[in-house]
Amino acid sequence: MDGLTRRQARQEKPGVETAPQQRRSDPAGKWDQPVVGRLEAERPERLAKRLAFRQERAYPLAIGGAREPSLPAGEEDADLLEQLPDRRGGDRVGPLGVISMDRATWKDICVRREVGAARPPHQKQLPRLLPVHQENGGGGTRERRWSVEIELACEARRGGDATESTIRNVDLGISGKVALVTAGTRGIGLGIASALSAEGVRVAVAARTEVDVKRTAAALGGLGIVADLLTEDGCRRAVSETEQSLGPIDILVNNLGVRAGSSWSDTGLAEFEAAFAGNAGVSVRMTQLVIPGMLLRGWGRVIVISSIWGRESGGAPAYNAAKAAEISFVTAMAREVAAKGVTVNSIAPGSILWEGGGWHRRQQADPDAIAELVLREMPLGRFGTVEEVAAVVTFVCSQQAGLVNGACIPVDGGQSRSNI
Repeated sequence: MDGLTRRQARQEKPGVETAPQQRRSDPAGKWDQPVVGRLEAERPERLAKRLAFRQERAYPLAIGGAREPSLPAGEEDADLLEQLPDRRGGDRVGPLGVISMDRATWKDICVRREVGAARPPHQKQLPRLLPVHQENGGGGTRERRWSVEIELACEARRGGDATESTIRNVDLGISGKVALVTAGTRGIGLGIASALSAEGVRVAVAARTEVDVKRTAAALGGLGIVADLLTEDGCRRAVSETEQSLGPIDILVNNLGVRAGSSWSDTGLAEFEAAFAGNAGVSVRMTQLVIPGMLLRGWGRVIVISSIWGRESGGAPAYNAAKAAEISFVTAMAREVAAKGVTVNSIAPGSILWEGGGWHRRQQADPDAIAELVLREMPLGRFGTVEEVAAVVTFVCSQQAGLVNGACIPVDGGQSRSNI
């Protein structure tokens, strides 16, 4: 005898009305299906199978209602699933900021018992991914991963951005690490320094302009180093001062880039030499200064900020060749150091707009021409932002990105046309 039959025998009315009673409609007989069946049908097949297997440990609904005496012991759970309306059934059933429940908690839930009000989104604490060294150990790794998938499914059903709400709560495992960002006082470099600092990384920025260096260091609560990185002495100073003040460098971001010439009409050997020295030359020198310590400690992340004009032909000829050389350097270095826990990768931004940058100046000078360029060349219909590049760099620096090595990752919204 199911739960509804037992209730009819006692001539008691259910504490929760079905959706057709509330709304006076039953489109296509949908409300005749059991709640769990409807939910499983709407979730991806993989989540549906897991839900059936782990139903006792996770259920993303909060059950509220009037505080009437609960049913006799042992009958609450039997009646529950037949009486729950879908989430659209009003305020009797709604999402709760609880991702999973253990068996003891599940026993205390019944149709008329109040579990608690849902927390506001900014107060929700989604489960964090375990650090790499704990993945195969204890701590309920499967339960945590299952909880994340349940929240993603629930958020998607609500029409929200499940990815954004989850990523903000992922522990990247780099808090306390030391990072050095070259040219880190403006544009992409500043965005990367800020993103790493937000993850708890102790950040040093190196650049030539003292005012900018001091301002950035104060804003980040980090270290500022005034150095001319186009010289060997400047590179050594940046590394030594970082290590003396913050400790051994775990993360190096080679962000410095120099342009020389704009087309073949004004580009010769001198421009090529300047472009190589200010791009590949600085990246190679800085990397060689920090790699030995990373190898000794068995962990490190080296990032080179290249360009989509290093992955394919385009832009100023000397700059194009120098950025391609950086990508080649990354691939070769990555293969040599990976076995000892160090990864080397390049990031290839597309056209990124930031105040004071090259695209900003061109936009100010000729807004109509730039607007036409955006519509013609950029599939997203807009420029990229500093924050979007910084987010990718920060993830590549994380513990979770341990398999990402020797890669050149475009961050361009589909602007580039390379097949590789």
